[in-house]
Amino acid sequence: MNDESHYKYITDRLDIDNMLEYFVFQMYIANTDWPGANNKVWRKRDNTNPSVPYEDGKYRYVLYDTDCGMNKYGDFRFNNAHPTMFHWVFENNYKLYKDISIRSLDVAKSIITNKGFKAAFINKFCDRVNVDYSPEVFMKKLDPIVKALEPEIQDDLIRYNYLGGNTEEWYRLLQTYRNYVYNRHEVVIGELAEYFNRDIAYLTIFHSENGFVDINGNIQVGMDGDFKGRYVSDNLVVLTAMADEGYRFVRWSDGNTDKSRHIEFDGDMLEMRLKAIFEKVQ
Repeated sequence: MNDESHYKYITDRLDIDNMLEYFVFQMYIANTDWPGANNKVWRKRDNTNPSVPYEDGKYRYVLYDTDCGMNKYGDFRFNNAHPTMFHWVFENNYKLYKDISIRSLDVAKSIITNKGFKAAFINKFCDRVNVDYSPEVFMKKLDPIVKALEPEIQDDLIRYNYLGGNTEEWYRLLQTYRNYVYNRHEVVIGELAEYFNRDIAYLTIFHSENGFVDINGNIQVGMDGDFKGRYVSDNLVVLTAMADEGYRFVRWSDGNTDKSRHIEFDGDMLEMRLKAIFEKVQ
């Protein structure tokens, strides 16, 4: 799909950012019952309005049936031919699955060959893993849910004959998910880099007073503490300094004065440490 007219045909009909978010999440949790199955999309068909979000008539993916993710049943579908989710999604032929899934997979395997989409996918994956899918954020969201469910869980397990009605099995499964998140966070950027033949790169954004840094339009960092993230070489990372109200951006700690700057890690530079400096508007 290096022909931009072909890529435009897809982007005119499919919400690309939705596709990126959907693929990143499914691949992060390693849902091996996808994408060869469990594909659904939706769109507004009548009275579409391109200027209104979600009413533009574009297709968007529906997330459902993710119970094969997070190592619940083990990595039983991975093998030498498909050792990671990146191989599983972008190289598998899925001949045993239904035609609708095959068509969906054809789009995935083709669109990743587009240079712009590939760059966006890599950045979206790194950004989500660095912040939103980090163990700290995951546990912060999971623990209150577990606490809310605990008083009801045994009755629920018995009523629906799940896990043999055994709450110890439920807690064991929860620990499986916790272990998965910690382990996945450690290895998945390495798998991403290896699949696309890149090097792992390291970006530190130090805490800034009176502002923050936006990365790739996906995440905002530097407000509450230092940010340490992993990216890959040969892929542009966009940093934008954002001042709080009443302040303005002055410069970066390396002397660069561009509010928005592009960083591309390579074999000679695989680590960068920066701080955005702001001052009060007089």
